[in-house]
Amino acid sequence: TMVDSLDTLFILGLEDEFSRAASWLGEHLRFGEQEGINLFEVTIRVLGGLLSAFELSHDAQLLQRADELASQLLFAFNSPSGLPYGTVGLRTRTATNPAWAKGASTVAEVASLQLEFRALSRHTGNPAYEAVAQRVMAHLRDMPRPTSLPAGLYPTLISPVTGEFVNADVTLGARADSLYEYLLKQCRPGTRKPQNE
Repeated sequence: TMVDSLDTLFILGLEDEFSRAASWLGEHLRFGEQEGINLFEVTIRVLGGLLSAFELSHDAQLLQRADELASQLLFAFNSPSGLPYGTVGLRTRTATNPAWAKGASTVAEVASLQLEFRALSRHTGNPAYEAVAQRVMAHLRDMPRPTSLPAGLYPTLISPVTGEFVNADVTLGARADSLYEYLLKQCRPGTRKPQNE
């Protein structure tokens, strides 16, 4: 909550509260022992929160924490297809998906990381973050989709092992919604392809 609230504190002009929170996070926020965390949630809330606050404040310790977190998340992309697993254990260095998903990741989990990972690459000069995230988008763009689906829609579950969809269910709700949001946010005006694709 503290990380996710940093940008709000800054925008509202609560300078003392922002400074206290940023200082505390700079000194105490560390990663490496957390287990069973959702890659998507930690990316949009923690990594995104740190990056947003850094972009507003230019507080270098926030960028340092973001870099530290993302470097420890990169192993989630170590799958045969390059698509990330949805659940990671930082201490045990394990990447899995829940049993209910039958080994698959949701399309939201794999395709809602690109903005944060791209921004981090640009701020740190480390191309590895953007590379793994954009590889996912290239895979989704180039892979065949079920012919029964309208153009531009994706099934909700995809295997990080085979790189193939494991169902034909489509929704604009949970497990897929942010994929479509990120497609829009990655698109340059006047183009139909995401940036860097």
